[in-house]
Amino acid sequence: MNHLREWWKRAAGFFHKERRDAELEEELASHLEMLVEENVEQGMGPEEARRAARIAFGGGEQIKEVVREQRGLPFLESLIADVRFGLRMLRKNPGFTATAILTLALGIGANTAIFSAVNGILLRPLPFARPAQLYAIHEFVPQFSAFGPSIPVNGGNFLAWKKESDAFSSMALIDAEGAGLLGMGRPQWLYGAAVTPGFFSVFGVRPFMGRAFSGGDEPIEAKPEIILTHWLWREEFHSDPNILGKIVELGGRGLTVVGVLPANFGFPRILTHDPQYLVPFPWAQWNSKPGIGTHDYFVVARLREGTRPKQAEAELDAIESRIAEKDSGGQFNLYAILTPLKTEIVGSTRQALWMLTVAAGLVLLVVCANLANLLLTKNSTRVREVALRSAFGAGRWRLARQFFTETLLLASAGGFLGVIFAKFALWRSLRTHPLEFL
Repeated sequence: MNHLREWWKRAAGFFHKERRDAELEEELASHLEMLVEENVEQGMGPEEARRAARIAFGGGEQIKEVVREQRGLPFLESLIADVRFGLRMLRKNPGFTATAILTLALGIGANTAIFSAVNGILLRPLPFARPAQLYAIHEFVPQFSAFGPSIPVNGGNFLAWKKESDAFSSMALIDAEGAGLLGMGRPQWLYGAAVTPGFFSVFGVRPFMGRAFSGGDEPIEAKPEIILTHWLWREEFHSDPNILGKIVELGGRGLTVVGVLPANFGFPRILTHDPQYLVPFPWAQWNSKPGIGTHDYFVVARLREGTRPKQAEAELDAIESRIAEKDSGGQFNLYAILTPLKTEIVGSTRQALWMLTVAAGLVLLVVCANLANLLLTKNSTRVREVALRSAFGAGRWRLARQFFTETLLLASAGGFLGVIFAKFALWRSLRTHPLEFL
């Protein structure tokens, strides 16, 4: 408690320095006058009495410094003095200061921008509920391996997985689509996605307004419904609170708006374009038959709690084997491939991003080495200044602290400007190639 009270007194002395100095000046003057009066009473003349009082009183400035150290915050005061002196020195050398700050800003800005991208793409989990349970599913036909390591999913095979597999709590079939938005003034082309009702449970999303698509994944005719993304609802429909139930003319179809997605939902980047709306998947006879053929769709599934990916893959392979045997009479083999959704989205950019991070780190090391050489060259011209300050009583620690303060000012200015550069670079990259989970 005593330490707290002492600290509070020191803080009060620091923040009311002028008033405390004036009070100290008055107190010292009163003590000096008392000594003068005592000397006069002892028979001294006025001048002699004042001279004797000054000798007996001692150095006034030394007393002031002792009192200031006891009542204020000496370290903070000396730090402020170092900062002021450092700013004056940097202002005296504008060429060096500008070069050093810009060099630091470029190095720090590049590293900050690249690490922000790496953090958003590689390190940060996907912005969905329990993202580690999300898997993308592809199919593989060894006889077709010349066309690639995997192929999209057959719609009928997806229906068989839904019916016979117990390894997943939910599955969704996704297909890209696009159509022209009519009846809103100038026609506009929109990109969308056709999804099965399981899409909402897979990603754990609920519409901001309205409801999700109703029904199961049976191959029945899709209802003429549409769910808008929050962006489309805001930009094209001006955040109309009465949008639910209205008819939207999309590609010559009249679709009823049944919901609006929340603003914080980002569609996983698995399609060529980010969808601006969702419609029910259009089942037909040709895309609901299990077999080898019409492999056109993307499947995302949520692994059931306690189920391992290898177990789920083995279960799907057993279903695939039965489908291939029935459809081709054993002439072709069919397998399922499970890939974590994060790996599916990041893809081949992982290695490139890590290499870019290492390169940016090396650039920062080069920047620091160049800046160190600049500082050594500049400080070598200050030998006379250091000698004079040492002669006046400045110790090694005091001199080192002054140089450290100047370096810290440069680093702070360069870091601040570097963050601005990084934010600008990220803003430009997001405008040209947006990443919804960055």
